[in-house]
Amino acid sequence: MNDHPSFGRLASTRYGEGVTRRRIRLTGEPGTVFAELEDHAHAMRLRLHHRDGRIVAIEPDFHRYPLIACTGAAEPLEALVGEPVGQDARTFFGGGRARRNCTHMFDLAWLASRHALRGDGQRLYAVDIPDMSDDRMEIAVRCDGADLFSLVVEDGMIQSPLPFAGRHLFRGFASWLGETDALGETEIEAAMIVQKVVLIQPARRYRLPAGPVGAAEKRAIAGACYSYAPERIDHAERRADVLRDFSDRPEDLLKFL
Repeated sequence: MNDHPSFGRLASTRYGEGVTRRRIRLTGEPGTVFAELEDHAHAMRLRLHHRDGRIVAIEPDFHRYPLIACTGAAEPLEALVGEPVGQDARTFFGGGRARRNCTHMFDLAWLASRHALRGDGQRLYAVDIPDMSDDRMEIAVRCDGADLFSLVVEDGMIQSPLPFAGRHLFRGFASWLGETDALGETEIEAAMIVQKVVLIQPARRYRLPAGPVGAAEKRAIAGACYSYAPERIDHAERRADVLRDFSDRPEDLLKFL
């Protein structure tokens, strides 16, 4: 198997036959939103309490997560208490605070905050990315079981469809989503989810052994999130038995097995 300077060795000769999948379920109740996320590398839940249009409490649950330090990201989430629900992407993720949090738990908090405006009811997002043999991805996105849109992405640049075409997923994408009037709120939320699924897709490709994170990976990802912050990265350690393969069993997602 081939080496990669950041992520180690190829995980399996089956890579190229599977699918990266993420599911996010948002359940609204009076004064509360229960948000759940699961993919091959993460399983997280969050309960957001709100009153009079503002967040009053957040209860995160790190069920399955890659690094030992990840659970400490519950602390910076507390800064959201007192803020209004339903903020746009640019406001919520701005000021560098996304990097001070767990990327995926912070996303879940944003989605829960926006769902609070919808009141009771449930929403389910599904993103699926077949393993790619080159830099081209074809990404299927659904909401509540219905096709929402499909993206073609090459080396981070969205090729189609409009209005996404010509946008890079990791260069000003969140800011654009916070400003555009070319998309509805459902498409905006789904597009943010897609960005993070593309970010974690390589974890299906590479074996990520438990123990200290390698020097090359530290250089590649330093400052990206709470666990990779400068004050923690030198002690970053990966947990054992984290990855799951849902390629052939998407029905098991959000069961937190």
